[in-house]
Amino acid sequence: MNPEYERNQTVKLGEKKHKFITDSGISIVNFYVSWSFYSRIQKLFLEKFKSVIGDNVKIYNVNADDNKMLIEKYAVTSYPTILIFKNGENVSHLTGLQDNFSLFEAVKKFILPEDFSRN
Repeated sequence: MNPEYERNQTVKLGEKKHKFITDSGISIVNFYVSWSFYSRIQKLFLEKFKSVIGDNVKIYNVNADDNKMLIEKYAVTSYPTILIFKNGENVSHLTGLQDNFSLFEAVKKFILPEDFSRN
């Protein structure tokens, strides 16, 4: 795995083609800013969420201050904002702090039941 995209790592995506857009499967992209208390909490929730959901979902943390192009492209106006992608298509846009139950509810409709049996 490319260390740039390891679990709970912050990535600077800049202008290049973004891995979360071309991935097959489900990706959660957390747009955060370092000065926001809620953004820091969201990253902690996502770390716990990853330990529960396993490899069924890929999680990316994107610093909004370093990725202005993405902020404009996906109309991110508050932090944290979570975008859910399925096979590269943006299927959900969540604003504000999301607990693990809310994240699971948002993601489960995009995951096949047999995917959970692989953990």
